[in-house]
Parts: sequence; C-alpha cells; structure tokens
Amino acid sequence: MRLHVEFYSTLRLDLKIKKLEYESDGKLTVEQLLHRLSLDVNPAIYDKLVKGGQPIKGTNILINGKSFWHLNLLDTPLHNGDKVQIFPPAAGG
Repeated sequence: MRLHVEFYSTLRLDLKIKKLEYESDGKLTVEQLLHRLSLDVNPAIYDKLVKGGQPIKGTNILINGKSFWHLNLLDTPLHNGDKVQIFPPAAGG
C-alpha cells in the first residue's frame, strides 16, 4: 500500500519534511500510521498529535480532504493511494 503523506505548520518545521510517500505492506489505521511514522521518521510525531490514546484538541488529519474528526478518528482505515494531510494543534492565541 502506498500513501501520500503531507505535514503542515510546526510539524513541518520540526520534521524538516514537507511530504513523503509512505509504503506499507498491510492495512493501516490513522493511529497505526502515526506510530509507524514515529518509528521511521521522527519519534516525536505521535506524541505531538495524540495523548492518552486520543487526538490532542486542535489536531487535524485529513484523509482525501475529509477530516478524521468526521470519520473514525484514529481508527479511520487507510487505503492504497490515500492522501493524508497532518496538521498539529495550533499554538498561540
């Protein structure tokens, strides 16, 4: 399975990566993708987006333009060719 993953805002700045093509040999959920990205790209990814098994308020992940908040959150299944856009919680105010 191939996913198109894009990072935004402070996550992009921290990772120094704008986007990547991610290959997986099996089915993934959003949560599993975040764990794997933490292992393969940067250990901080998961912790910047998830706390106590729940998305941190303000985190938004779009799958083909649809927010995971309107799907199944971290349990949203991903499919071959999906475009995943990851936005960390905004800071400031």
